[in-house]
Amino acid sequence: MERKIVDYPLLYVTLLLSLIGVVMIFSASYYYAYYQFHDSYHFLKKQLIGLVLGIAVMYITSQMDYKIFKKLSVLFYITGTVFLVLVLIPGIGKLVNNARRWIDIGPIQFQPSELAKYALVILLASYLDETAETKSKFKVFIISIILSSVYFILIYKEPNMSTAILILAIAMLMLFAWGLNIGYFLTIGSLSLPVLYYLTVKEAYRVERIQALFNPWADPTDKGYQIIQSLYAIGSGGLFGMGLGQSRQKLLYIPEPHTDFIFSILCEELGFAGAVSIIILFILFIWRGFVIALNAPDRFGLLLAFGITSIIAVQAILNIAVVTASVPATGVPMPFITYGGSSILFHMFGVGILLSISRRIKVLK
Repeated sequence: MERKIVDYPLLYVTLLLSLIGVVMIFSASYYYAYYQFHDSYHFLKKQLIGLVLGIAVMYITSQMDYKIFKKLSVLFYITGTVFLVLVLIPGIGKLVNNARRWIDIGPIQFQPSELAKYALVILLASYLDETAETKSKFKVFIISIILSSVYFILIYKEPNMSTAILILAIAMLMLFAWGLNIGYFLTIGSLSLPVLYYLTVKEAYRVERIQALFNPWADPTDKGYQIIQSLYAIGSGGLFGMGLGQSRQKLLYIPEPHTDFIFSILCEELGFAGAVSIIILFILFIWRGFVIALNAPDRFGLLLAFGITSIIAVQAILNIAVVTASVPATGVPMPFITYGGSSILFHMFGVGILLSISRRIKVLK
């Protein structure tokens, strides 16, 4: 008999990562939250609200037919473009640390780049699905690059170089899944390197981050400070950690420890064992995402599932690389773990789509 079931392993891994995220956000932020807002539960309450809304969105999306997003792909892309333009306008986009990445709508803060990631994946999945294999692959490549570059430029202007590069990386992965010849990737890689080099050296702080990666002790109180404190946290954790809530680096040594460097706090409190456990959970998530993609009922489902899984995979890898000083410091959050309402909401939206696709895979029993 044939029946259609949701991918429960993916669902359980997602919920487990999200719950671990809530616990770690509270543990990492309660001192900083009290220092800043005189409320140790400030970030915990906000994350819980975001998680509850995210779970609701995930459930609703999982019950929908994922094919509806093909019809809405252009609308999603246009909406993402509009919000990315709005965030650059003074008075609408909130200026934080010389960057405009947030839109304040009353009590709600919204990060358009989170929407942009999923909007681009949905549009590219729709476009590549509609494209016949006999069609000029060069034309498909150029159109895909143009669609991605619109988001790249707007996000770069915030400025948010790491997310802008992430956008291009996801587009390249989707083109690879579609079947584009590797020669195209070698070409775009060769042509983009000078551009990325120029965009990097154009801003002094980006050059300083690269220099700090190789020798953080050259400026331990400024440029290399965050890397050094992160490595202190990771090294202090040992095999099993100092214990949940016992981190020293979260006591205002690591700036905003509940955000992009929360993985270093996790390493300090839960140790090597805790870090490996999180990595295994992400590997399980990526595995289930690719299983769904490979068994999707159609090419649109395959590309959509592959793109969504790629968002989670690339972000998790980059975040761990940054925290462990393997790549220059960038503002890439760890999915489900890092504090952020927009982040958890849209990642849950993506998981909902994956579950929707999995429900339409025929399983023999």
